[in-house]
Amino acid sequence: EMKHPENIPKKTKMVNDIMKSCWPAVTQPDPLDPDSKQFIADVVISNPPTMGHIHVCEALGIPLHIMFPQPWYYGTTDYPHPMSGLPYIEGRKRNYASYAQFDVISVGGFMRSINCWRRKTLELPEVTLGLSTAITSSKIPFSAMWSPAFVPKPKD
Repeated sequence: EMKHPENIPKKTKMVNDIMKSCWPAVTQPDPLDPDSKQFIADVVISNPPTMGHIHVCEALGIPLHIMFPQPWYYGTTDYPHPMSGLPYIEGRKRNYASYAQFDVISVGGFMRSINCWRRKTLELPEVTLGLSTAITSSKIPFSAMWSPAFVPKPKD
């Protein structure tokens, strides 16, 4: 959460570990199953915090579908990004802007490790776009799996 910068080193390591685990998850047998067979994914269904999803799908040339119980990539004025730390005040432009701000802060902090991983592991060129920009400009499907009783459907 952006309100707690003291958590950055621990969260950075956690996010990098999760991101780097995406490649073996889509290309290798299950390490916990001694009888598992070689595996290459045909499609990836992922959640936003993994951050590696779009990159492994690009490397394999396979589709990506994102599912999550909170709004994440596609901004709305009805409420702020869930990790922004902003209070819930409906109908503010600041809410919409919080999605791009979160992308810049979160991905910006990981861009060096993302690009190193893309070059060395995935053998892909470096990227300069933020993750949300890449996701939304590619029109990657996002299933918002939350009840309107929990989070009202945004008007926009």
